[in-house]
Amino acid sequence: MEQDVRIQIEQAFRRGELQAEDRDRLLKILEESGPQAAKVFLDLFVSIEKLKKTVAKQ
Repeated sequence: MEQDVRIQIEQAFRRGELQAEDRDRLLKILEESGPQAAKVFLDLFVSIEKLKKTVAKQ
């Protein structure tokens, strides 16, 4: 599961859904708190980034 979350983090970064510093934070969370916590924060960070882009378009 940890490898799956790591792959999801890298894919989100490559798609532009994560900033570099957020990716680094998520990888640290993955190491320190485990894959479940990292997945929650990944979903949160991606949602925030999408919201930022939506607001910027308006």
